Amino acid sequence: MNARKLGNLMLIIGIGIVCYTACSQAYYAYVGYTMAKDLDAQVMAGLRDPEFEPENPSEGGQSVSGDTSDPPPGAAEPSQESGSGDAEAVSIAESGPVSLGDMELPKIEVSAPVLEGTESEQLALGIGHVTGSALPGQPGNCCVAGHRSGRAAKPFENLDKLENGDLVRFIVGDNIYEYEVFDKFVVEPTDVWVLKQDKDESIVTIITCEYVSVGVKKRLIVRARLIEP
Repeated sequence: MNARKLGNLMLIIGIGIVCYTACSQAYYAYVGYTMAKDLDAQVMAGLRDPEFEPENPSEGGQSVSGDTSDPPPGAAEPSQESGSGDAEAVSIAESGPVSLGDMELPKIEVSAPVLEGTESEQLALGIGHVTGSALPGQPGNCCVAGHRSGRAAKPFENLDKLENGDLVRFIVGDNIYEYEVFDKFVVEPTDVWVLKQDKDESIVTIITCEYVSVGVKKRLIVRARLIEP
């Protein structure tokens, strides 16, 4: 093979690598966007479910329309002292996602920020908290969602490896809340009962896609119960 043919071959290979990289990035961006929209559609459907409505809407909480009022009973009140307790969980940023703290899954070496909301903006950065569900450490069902694949944040890539007895930890300001995994199962996106609130228990429901693949419709659910101090 002469030098000219070799040069042309190397040029073709180089162009192929560049095209592959660009296409790969575009594909994973699409996967991440699709997963975020699917997850958001699921949790929003759950918020519209009658069983998700607060027992007494006048007492506060998040309405289906997205309007906010006073915190639900048992939720932490905003503090005037900087750096105290759950004040960070209810602070409102001027712009950008609102952080509730961090979530850790020691078994699979995950530590990621928890952001209010489950839209693309939040899921691209970390774990999304389902607005209207219980806050970490509070009575009720604290629902969170996140990615398993894509180029965006994918904190739940190995969520299927969690087993009963494993720890789920939330760090909110100066407070640490630990939960123990007690159940893992797969549901259809229409099974919004997993978002149902029950003030008689304190649990966390983790929602993600069943498999690390585009087009997957079923949801992997992991549940953990608060370990009382």
